[in-house]
Amino acid sequence: MVRTFSGLGNAMTSASSLAFLAFNSGLLRLLGSDTRAYHGIISCVPRIGLVIQLPFLSIAIRLPTRRSMKPLRTLLIDDEPNARTRLRRLLQNDERVEIIGEASDGLEAVSEIEGLRPDLIFLDVQMPGLDGFEVLRALPAGLPKPLIIFVTGFHEHAMAAFDANAVAFLLKPIETERLREMLERAWRIHHFAEDRT
Repeated sequence: MVRTFSGLGNAMTSASSLAFLAFNSGLLRLLGSDTRAYHGIISCVPRIGLVIQLPFLSIAIRLPTRRSMKPLRTLLIDDEPNARTRLRRLLQNDERVEIIGEASDGLEAVSEIEGLRPDLIFLDVQMPGLDGFEVLRALPAGLPKPLIIFVTGFHEHAMAAFDANAVAFLLKPIETERLREMLERAWRIHHFAEDRT
C-alpha cells in the first residue's frame, strides 16, 4: 500500500512523528528524526520526494518545487526614481519576485503597504515625509508586517536596520550577487513560514 501526498501540509500531518522537512537550495534535509525507532527505510527519490517505507505502510511525499510556489509580492520604496528603476530592472527576470507597486516617499509608503499588503518591501532609509524607520513605526499594529530589505547609501544605518528586524541591508549601488543572496533569504523565510501555517 502506497500513499502519496502533495506538498508539506498533509505530509507533516501524516508523518510528523517521523521527520521535519525543509527545502533548502533544492536539497531535502531530514532534521531531528530518530529513524532507529522504526523498522523501515527513509530515502529521498529524485522527482518523487521523500519515501518512507515501513513494514505496514509506504508513504511518498511530493515536495513543492520552486516553480509551484508563489512569488513574493514586492513593493519598491525609494524617493529616487533612478534607484527604483534600477532595482526594478535587477528584479524583473527573477521568478521569486512579483513587483506590485512603488512608493516615492514615506507617507506614500505607509499608504501602499496598508493597501497592497506586500510580502516583501525594499525600503530606502532617507526619504521625505517619513524615513524608512518611521514608516515601519507608522504601520497599524494589526497589519501583517512584510519582510524588509533596507536599501541605502549610508552604512551607518545598518545596526538600526537589523534592530527593525530587517531580512537584509543593501548598500547603494546594489551589487547584483548580493541582491540575489538576500532575495533568496527572504524567499526561504517567507515560504518556510507559509508551510508552518
